Amino acid sequence: MVAVVFAVLLSATPNKRSDPGWEAQWRKASSLITKLDYEGALPILEALESHPEIPPGRRVEILLELGVAYVNVGRTERARSAFAKAVEFDPTAALPSLAPPKALSLLESVRPVIATPPQDPPPTDVPKAEPPVPKLEPRPSPVAVVQPERRHFTTPAVVTGLLAIATATAGVLMALQSQQLARELAVTPRPASEVTAALGQRTGFSIGSIAGYGAAGVFAALSVFFFVSGE
Repeated sequence: MVAVVFAVLLSATPNKRSDPGWEAQWRKASSLITKLDYEGALPILEALESHPEIPPGRRVEILLELGVAYVNVGRTERARSAFAKAVEFDPTAALPSLAPPKALSLLESVRPVIATPPQDPPPTDVPKAEPPVPKLEPRPSPVAVVQPERRHFTTPAVVTGLLAIATATAGVLMALQSQQLARELAVTPRPASEVTAALGQRTGFSIGSIAGYGAAGVFAALSVFFFVSGE
């Protein structure tokens, strides 16, 4: 069942803005994957792997599809190699959550090896700098210092300050929710009704975030006013 759902997701991947030869071949391979014909899709994806006209972003998607196809026909080492190449192009490359568990595990197994660059060893035998010789300065004559009037936080200043923190926090949380919905819509295809509902929910989060930031600014200004005026 997972393989069928993943195949449906892959069938919607290719971009239809233009129709060069490699895109037509990619759509053909995705159609075969939708029909669970992984053996038929493999020769097409293997040819696309080295196609010179494919941009890096699309090449990563093709390599991920190739790796999943290899997993489904039991060619684990070939799948590992395809996933490693995808991570070389994009260290953040990821499969949909409904991909076969073995494919997800293989992709994560190659990520630390490929994506983590070697660290340079720390320098050794660094000469120590000579400590500076303190310079004696003549002592200045004492100057009378007028202590400024100390201000204290009043209850209104504290309350409005806490409200500013609370509304700013709410704005940040709503902004994060809006970004999370946007990422989910971009990665996982959904029915039109779910997309419309998700867009409406995201709009609500965005409006709430803006309102939270605005309210935080007002409360912060009031807190400063109460603090300065001592009220």
